[in-house]
Formats: sequence, C-alpha cells, structure tokens
Amino acid sequence: MVYWSVSNAMRVIRNATYTGVKSYNKSRSNNFFEQKRVNNLDMSTYEYANGDFPEIVSQEIWDKAQKLRESRIKPSLVS
Repeated sequence: MVYWSVSNAMRVIRNATYTGVKSYNKSRSNNFFEQKRVNNLDMSTYEYANGDFPEIVSQEIWDKAQKLRESRIKPSLVS
C-alpha cells in the first residue's frame, strides 16, 4: 500500500514536470568565478518547454491546483 504524505502531495502540485514540460531558469550562478547557485524564487520568470515524456497530470488540473494553492498562501508580514 502506498501512503501519501502532505509533503509528497505538495511536491507533485508545485512541480510542473508532472504536466509533461521542462522548466528552466530556476537558478543561476552568482558570478563567473565563485559559481555559487542562487535560487530564483519568482515562479513567474521560469521558462517552460515541452518535454519528451508523457504528462501524468493534465495542464487544466495543474492550473486549478496552482490557483487553489496560491489562494491558501498566507500573506507575509515582511515585504
């Protein structure tokens, strides 16, 4: 029997790979010499390309899940 935890379900909901696309621009290097990775936390700047693998979740269901997830996020007190 497979048990789903909240963290496993949230990983599927947040990861666009399950819709059959690859996402780019999630992180970048801070400069040429240090080569430290800096995460891009702004999901609106991600770039998506069709992958060569089948989708597990339809795009329509994934979009609905994103809207629901964003509506439940508590506003931060620090801007």
